[in-house]
Amino acid sequence: MAKFQLLPGETLIGGGHMTYWHERYNYSGKSDSLSPRVHQVSESTKVYVTDQRVFCAHFPTGMENFNWPLEELRGYQRGTRLKFPSVTILTRDGGQFEFCCVQAKQLAQWLRQAGLPEVDIDSIVPPMTREEKVCRLPGRIAFYLLAILSLLVVFALPTSWVYDLGLKAGTEQGQRPGASVQTVQTREDIHALILANAPATVSPEGLIPCPLARLRDGEQSNRRIHYSPGRRSSRTFQGFDDYRVLPRDPNVLDRLWQLLWGGTYNSGYYLKPLEDGTYLCVYLDDCAFLFGEPEELYTGKLRSVDAPEEARMLHAMEAAGYDLDTSFILDMYRHGKVNEFADIAMRGGLWLAGVFLVSFVSVSITDRKKQPVQ
Repeated sequence: MAKFQLLPGETLIGGGHMTYWHERYNYSGKSDSLSPRVHQVSESTKVYVTDQRVFCAHFPTGMENFNWPLEELRGYQRGTRLKFPSVTILTRDGGQFEFCCVQAKQLAQWLRQAGLPEVDIDSIVPPMTREEKVCRLPGRIAFYLLAILSLLVVFALPTSWVYDLGLKAGTEQGQRPGASVQTVQTREDIHALILANAPATVSPEGLIPCPLARLRDGEQSNRRIHYSPGRRSSRTFQGFDDYRVLPRDPNVLDRLWQLLWGGTYNSGYYLKPLEDGTYLCVYLDDCAFLFGEPEELYTGKLRSVDAPEEARMLHAMEAAGYDLDTSFILDMYRHGKVNEFADIAMRGGLWLAGVFLVSFVSVSITDRKKQPVQ
């Protein structure tokens, strides 16, 4: 343990608590591996600057970190770390001692009063040449494009399937079908179920997608978003939107387009072929097919067509040669389960977790590169 004491004829310029950042070797402890890992750590210290030296000791143990005479110091640099001011003391033999805290500005003043010059970073690390900047430009462009693409993908991910986790079986709309829920097999079953006002479901085989999509959060259809005070810069979310049906074997771009578009709209309109050769239009959460074809679909209620967009879509499918009843839809979607603000929080948390994971992997790779070669 070393305690700071002024030498004869020495004058104290300043001293105080500072956060000292340095690298520490951490051995894994395995008998078959002697390579240390390099980690950036911080510790609380007390720094004293006099007219002859710079002294630093750990606080509160008092263990000395360094005691450098001024003639062996090259100068200091000022910068930032984690948005906090930092000061790096440079020795003539290449050593660097970084302090990052609010008091770093005071440390810079003490070093300047002691006669140490502020060293320009360009005198140590020369600036990149034009050729080096050109070589790094594609990597930077790719980084920013990847960041923008990750934001688009994460904030467009359909998350309505999360609300169906742990969903119990029952007769309510959107639940797993219970034992008393009847499966629609013919057109006669449709009229019988309508008269009885009974729940129904269909099997997942042979569904034909329809070119129509609906907002997952129905409350957005009445919301107007203003981009500026002008009238032309605002728009209203539409409750329905035309949906481009993907081919049977979609390529990567088609799947990416569906992914970016599917976070807000649900493309859950399908035609179900019945045993008598007719078709029934069903509406369900398209996330049911996110992990492959499910064993069963949801419980639904037969309702009449309640929107002009649905009527136009059904008549278009009928004109395409499908024999279906254009007046009724088996609605198996649990309306109101998706909340816009909860979705934003969920996707934002997922994006932040991804950023943290990528940063952690990047730091780990950098630390491995810094390990000394054995």
